[in-house]
Amino acid sequence: MKHALKVSIAALLCGNAADSASSWGQVERNPVLFGGQQFGARSAAIKFGIIGASVGLQLWFVKHHPKSEKVFVIENFALSGAFSAAAIHNVRVSK
Repeated sequence: MKHALKVSIAALLCGNAADSASSWGQVERNPVLFGGQQFGARSAAIKFGIIGASVGLQLWFVKHHPKSEKVFVIENFALSGAFSAAAIHNVRVSK
């Protein structure tokens, strides 16, 4: 696994963590994460489970198809940006 993929996975996890931390205790709007209820341990477990499964699939796919790594690096950085933007929004809304 190349350095870029490792860094993109770290960015993805950090963005997800920031979004989760900024959502904690607020009403969740995503129906997959029990929309309408407070974001808490159950929602965080689902959220991190989805990300964990995604990373696992990426690692498996890159192992068997090394040329696909660039696509996953771009995807991870894009998602980390989206999660970070959601975290910034959550912090602004909660004030």
